[in-house]
Amino acid sequence: MPQPSLSETTAFVRQAYYALGKHSTYDHTIRVLNYLPPNATDQQRYIALLHDVLEDTPLNIDQFSLPIRAAVELLTRRKPMTYPEYIDRLIQSKNRDAIIVKIADNTDNTDTKRMMMLNAFKQKALRERYAGLIPRLQKALTQCP
Repeated sequence: MPQPSLSETTAFVRQAYYALGKHSTYDHTIRVLNYLPPNATDQQRYIALLHDVLEDTPLNIDQFSLPIRAAVELLTRRKPMTYPEYIDRLIQSKNRDAIIVKIADNTDNTDTKRMMMLNAFKQKALRERYAGLIPRLQKALTQCP
């Protein structure tokens, strides 16, 4: 079975989130896609589209290539893993594609416009969670093969 196209994958992800009433999660996914660097590969675009699917939906991603599945798995935080453990695992993996997508993900998560829509408590919690993370990920990217 051939891998779905990027447009089919976008529709697949949209349908999955909308079926669960998670419209804002789908919107986040598209913003992450748009935060990828201009020279992003198609593989990185697939990963961006799928980066939260395993965490947020009952879907599997068996129809995608092994490198895409491996990166999405790295971007999936399984409980009881803490957020710092999750980030350490991602960095230690040296998976360039997953790290690039995580930078785009955190760029969206810390976007000023998005933060302004949250209450002060949530803003503070997110600022603390993501403090210094993008530079750390960018440094890790320089150590990737």
